[in-house]
This record gives sequence, C-alpha cells and structure tokens, in this order.
Amino acid sequence: MKKLVLLFISIFVILLSGCTSTKALEGKWNTVALIVDGEPQEIIDSNISFGYDDKNFMAKGLAGVNLYNADVSINGNNITTTNMINTGFVGIPANMAYEDLFFQAFVNSTTYEIIDDTLILYNPEQKTELQLKKDF
Repeated sequence: MKKLVLLFISIFVILLSGCTSTKALEGKWNTVALIVDGEPQEIIDSNISFGYDDKNFMAKGLAGVNLYNADVSINGNNITTTNMINTGFVGIPANMAYEDLFFQAFVNSTTYEIIDDTLILYNPEQKTELQLKKDF
C-alpha cells in the first residue's frame, strides 16, 4: 500500500512539473524600459498587473494614458495576449505615441523571461522588448 501511495505521489509531481505556471507572473510590474529596433524609448508611467479574474488569466494596467485589460495565455515561456480593451481616452500626442508603442510591444510579445525581479517581454520579429520591474 505504501508503494502505491508513493507511486501516485510521484505521478502527481511529474504531472504538475509539466504544467504551465503563471505564479511567477502574478502581481504588478512597472515599466522600466521599452526598446524598439534596438533603440530605447522614453517611457512614461505604465504597468502590467497579471492575475486571475474568475478562471481566466488576465492582464490589466495603465499604458500611459489609458487603462486596459486583456486575456493572457502562457505556455512555457510563450505568451499570447488577446481581447485587449482600453478606456479610449485621448492624451497629448507624445503620450499617445508612447501608448501605441507600449500596446504593440505588449500585445505582440511572443516570449517572456524573468531575470531577478525584471520581466522581459519579447517580439523578435518586430524587434521589441518591454522590460518591467516587479512592484513588491
């Protein structure tokens, strides 16, 4: 009986280790860098908060001018963002231009990695990188 219990525990641990975890992403991340074609952009106050809304993994935050939310899917180190909506306000042209870059970098990111307390969202095709620091 003891061996059977150990077998089931081992199978359960193996199955869990193959699952995609969103735990590391959960919480608020503040933008510290936005890089487009290798060029750092001037940033304004913007952030992404990851978490669950009912059963869906979601992102919400401030993109500079507008508040937004979106559905997010994680598969390994791949990230997919869909169903983005925002408040639709209009700001000064420089802030709107930044917000467009922020949304493009976030929504079009295909992979991510976390190094120390920095989340880096990448889109190698579009040559964008969005860097965010964990807000503790």
